[in-house]
Formats: sequence, structure tokens, C-alpha cells
Amino acid sequence: MMPGELELKNSDDILHNIHTYSTANPTINKAQPKFKKTMTEKFEKPEVVKLTCDVHSWMLGWLAVVPSPYFGVTDQNGVAKLEGVPAGKQTVEIWHEQLGKQTKDVDVKAGQTTKVSVEMVKK
Repeated sequence: MMPGELELKNSDDILHNIHTYSTANPTINKAQPKFKKTMTEKFEKPEVVKLTCDVHSWMLGWLAVVPSPYFGVTDQNGVAKLEGVPAGKQTVEIWHEQLGKQTKDVDVKAGQTTKVSVEMVKK
């Protein structure tokens, strides 16, 4: 997401807890009872935020707050497609929960498809 507000939904009929582990944005640690179906929180600064539920230890997610409208999530084949990226020299950043992050410089040509391949390896 780009910086701004995020709506957090509880579609279960049980208590959850929204706990974020942030460095740039304020940390959140709030209960979300079953009757509070939505909560809105602000993430104003770019960073990758770990989200957990303290009530259910298996619940884990990641939120990437990015300063650009050009972002995506890979599909089951590891492919992401970004459309409308301006022509010129661009830097692509790739992030993985366990494999870290990589950046790659790319020259985007107007009206053409630019393919970028990145191999993430365990260190």
C-alpha cells in the first residue's frame, strides 16, 4: 500500500489482536473484539511492517508501505506485473520474508515491455 489509512477487518466471531512491529510508523497493539468488525489505522511512512495476532500465534502477515504507486505481489509462479511505470531509469526493489531484499536498476523504454529477472537465494 501507499502511505495512508488501512482498514483492518475481523470477519470471525472471536477476539483478535492487531499487533504491528514497526520502526518508522507507530507500533499498534490493540484488541479487536468480535463485535468490532473494522478498525482503521494509519501507516504514514514507508517500511515493511510485521503484523501478528497475540491471541492466535499462528496468525502472521506483512504489510509493505511503499512511496510509489508501482508495486505488486508475485503470483504462484513468482511473477509480478507493474503497469504504467514511467520511461527512464528505475530501481526495482524485491522483498521476501525470509530471503531479504534486493534492488535492481532497470531501463524502462516507452511503449515497450521490460522484463526483470531476480533470483532470491538463502544466505
